[in-house]
Amino acid sequence: MATSITNTSVTTDNLTVDTNTIHVDSANNRVGIGTTTPNNPLEITHTGSVGAGGLRIGDPSTIASDTGIYLRTTGDAVIGAAGGNIVFDTNMAVQEDMRIDTNGYVTMPNQPHCMLYKSGNQAISSGSTQAVTGWAVSNGLNSMFSSANNRIIAPVGGTYIVGGMIQFSAAGGVHISILKNNAAVGNDSYLDFGANGSAGAAAYSMVIPMNTNDWVSVSVYNTVSSNVNANRSKLWLVKVS
Repeated sequence: MATSITNTSVTTDNLTVDTNTIHVDSANNRVGIGTTTPNNPLEITHTGSVGAGGLRIGDPSTIASDTGIYLRTTGDAVIGAAGGNIVFDTNMAVQEDMRIDTNGYVTMPNQPHCMLYKSGNQAISSGSTQAVTGWAVSNGLNSMFSSANNRIIAPVGGTYIVGGMIQFSAAGGVHISILKNNAAVGNDSYLDFGANGSAGAAAYSMVIPMNTNDWVSVSVYNTVSSNVNANRSKLWLVKVS
């Protein structure tokens, strides 16, 4: 290895400052901290816990088997240059997963969401609770929709806003119930609407904690025979935290 030192610079083929601390791979223009075989332009590994404050990159030792970047500080933490956006790309693809812009607005383009619409009219018998079927995806993630089971499935645990609206072709006393895993949310998740002449509608939304693969569906009840109308009837789910 050829190395020269002047008052202002150090030039070398490779530079290692304690093999457990810093290694510069001059052939590939990479710097490793805690590793002598960096695979990225800057690669930091750390095998201890974050402790009271600091930055941990790629350390799964204290948080199950997670890997990634963890920042923990006892004071303010500033990331990024003043006036610049903070952008997160979690899977090393050309894909923006989250952005915090200079106004403080947070954009999460891959946040799970799905909205369905009725693809056709559905006959409802009077005085009988029936599951609403025949949905299609209006927008959001197609993978969250099970057409075979007429439900929206949560791909990850969290808090979701779930809502639905049903338009009936005729209304006596109309009722709509949003169900989680085919059960009422809380003690009773029905909402009743009175008679509305020749037509009627029911709509509402709830905040529901969901686990991975929990699902939502909607059931209806009408005191007169009617149709659940296509297109205007909808069901949706969006993750908010």
